[in-house]
Amino acid sequence: MPGVQRVDVENEDEWIAVVKPPFGRGLNLKLDMHITDRRAPEHARLTAWGKSFGARISIETEFELAEGGDRTDMVWSADVGLAGLLAGLGGKALEPIAQQHAERALDRMQAHIEAD
Repeated sequence: MPGVQRVDVENEDEWIAVVKPPFGRGLNLKLDMHITDRRAPEHARLTAWGKSFGARISIETEFELAEGGDRTDMVWSADVGLAGLLAGLGGKALEPIAQQHAERALDRMQAHIEAD
């Protein structure tokens, strides 16, 4: 996840991340993250919520994994809700930023896997 400053692991299904998002200068968000559904190895659902002075965010994302020969195919989706200071940014403004950061993270993950 872009902008992660710190992660405090509670257990394998819960953690807290302090994030400095690529938008909202000077804003740090503390996100409580929870895996709410898991069917290893093919499915997971993650929810997160956080707030900072005058801003709130909620995230729900799902991952579906499937074997594809010598690779693993992944389909994912995310719903992001913004309130307070973040609400003014709007989904259309954030969509390209989120897409770019997701693609970078997945590219880094793929490079790491291929290096092993």
